[in-house]
Amino acid sequence: MSNEDTVRIMRAISVEYYHAIPSELELLTVTPEQNAIFQYLSAVDPHRFQEFVADVLVLTEGHRLVDVTGGPGDEKQDILTEAPGGYRQLTQCKHTVNYAAKSSGDELDLMFGAAFRKDCKVALYVTNGDLTPQAKRYINDREYLRGSSANPETVPRMEYWTGRQIWERIANNSQILNKWFSGAAQVHGLRSVSVHLISTEMPDRVVRECDPESVKFAFKALETSFTLTVERWFSSRHDVPGTAQQLPLGAPIPALKAQISESSGSGPFNLDAGVTSVGSAALASLGSTSGWFHQFVSAPSSVFAVHDLRRPIMCEVGNARWLVKVGDEIEDEFTWSFDPGAGFSRGDEGDLSWTHDATGAEWNVVVNQPIGPDEAYGIRLLQQQLIRSASKHKFWRLSSTQRNMDLLQALATREGMILQQGDEHLLLALSMPDGAPAAARLEAYCTRNDVPYEVLNDDEVQKVISHIEELPQSDSKMVSQVRELESPVDLTDRLVSLHVMARFAGKLPPLIKLLTYKWEYEARWGFDALNGEDRLTLGSEEILGRLFDTQTLRGSEMLDIGLSEKGEVLLYLRRRVTSTARASAIASELLGELQRIQEDMNSLTEL
Repeated sequence: MSNEDTVRIMRAISVEYYHAIPSELELLTVTPEQNAIFQYLSAVDPHRFQEFVADVLVLTEGHRLVDVTGGPGDEKQDILTEAPGGYRQLTQCKHTVNYAAKSSGDELDLMFGAAFRKDCKVALYVTNGDLTPQAKRYINDREYLRGSSANPETVPRMEYWTGRQIWERIANNSQILNKWFSGAAQVHGLRSVSVHLISTEMPDRVVRECDPESVKFAFKALETSFTLTVERWFSSRHDVPGTAQQLPLGAPIPALKAQISESSGSGPFNLDAGVTSVGSAALASLGSTSGWFHQFVSAPSSVFAVHDLRRPIMCEVGNARWLVKVGDEIEDEFTWSFDPGAGFSRGDEGDLSWTHDATGAEWNVVVNQPIGPDEAYGIRLLQQQLIRSASKHKFWRLSSTQRNMDLLQALATREGMILQQGDEHLLLALSMPDGAPAAARLEAYCTRNDVPYEVLNDDEVQKVISHIEELPQSDSKMVSQVRELESPVDLTDRLVSLHVMARFAGKLPPLIKLLTYKWEYEARWGFDALNGEDRLTLGSEEILGRLFDTQTLRGSEMLDIGLSEKGEVLLYLRRRVTSTARASAIASELLGELQRIQEDMNSLTEL
């Protein structure tokens, strides 16, 4: 196949679906999580639930058990206790196999009467599920006294516990947790954990071997309360994506095996501090480099004795983490690479996005990452999906020039596709009838400006589709979502942006004046919009597209200007980061730069 026939997708959007699946670590925790407790209580026998509630009353509320009997209705039990204040309390247990279910509390009247007959001051209704709003109102508003002439002080007071109130009472009670939830992996008295560490010199991704003695020396200098045991070990690049790419997939790479311990008399074991200390010590032992060092610390694990199995097992008790050493500074990799620092708040934790509290400016980071074999296959499947959808599109063909590419970028709808055909032509594919307005603008522009174009017939469309490449056209990709991040992050290949919606007091200048300001600004950062020419003639359709073009990369710093129907101006500032600078330092610089641009824009407005 000749190069003239090759068709490459330049821009398109595909659809993906995601399903959240909890990790094994989320299902196995150091202290039982609330939902794990709810699930366990739903599965126990109703009589066991009654025993559990009795234990909660005795061990958390300080009651003395008087009697346990069957209560009215199915799966309800009565517990009679004496409270610390000396009064009697009747507790009725309502067990459900569905902890999300809401009990209507139909038997509350019967329970109130039973408490009255047994001379109880409190009647407590306990369910491992929840109550309907009506049942809660019946208790909270004391509707059970409606129509009664009795003195409220002489009749039982009704209360209720739902699953949430049960959790609040037992969450920090070791006696209850040990007795009832020993199978939920709770651990009291954690004293040591083990981790594996892999050190990489960046940006060349060369694995560096740490000397155990140097690591211990650096760890001692930290003056922590922990004790460190460390020895040489090995791992594979399965553990650190992107590291040691030239090695066979299963080839061993140097690692350290470390055990962090703390004496039992030193208080609760600070897992984060211990793991961070050993990672920092390993990085400190490596000396200096012209780039930076990356440290992978595996998920910490510890040995627990499972009495029912009569043998010890190894379990993870935390998450893996990544550290970087830039110069003499050691920091969490995510914080160094992406976090803009104080004054910014993070919204959706799935995106690399923060908002500046004072100005409302939004900070975003995109990072370049290698594409692995598995991902290349996934991209091929997405390309096949796009090719199938393209068979239903209408195609326009223009000559391949930068001006035409800019035009197509401005005209393409969300569902549209831009393709490169050989070296000579660009293609715009639009889904009809949704793409009809964009198609009309394209043809009108080309007619007014004598730009040749042609509309492909069905046979030509099928020929184009049959020649679209299905493999990735690059060995790397730009990533903006946390779920796609792979460590190590290339600090010298980030694209950061800061944008804000601004409103100016005066009338905005003509669009061509705004475009001139943008081009003059970008010229200071290495981009020549005129491509060496003295002048450039633009159609009116092109100006808005040139003003706000966040799809292309131009120079080292880019400014885009968007206009809204409300008279607001979107100032969108982007910078290519080729240094190892901390994200917070870059964000501070861009904030100052964005403020200067706003001042310039304000001076351009016509009062």
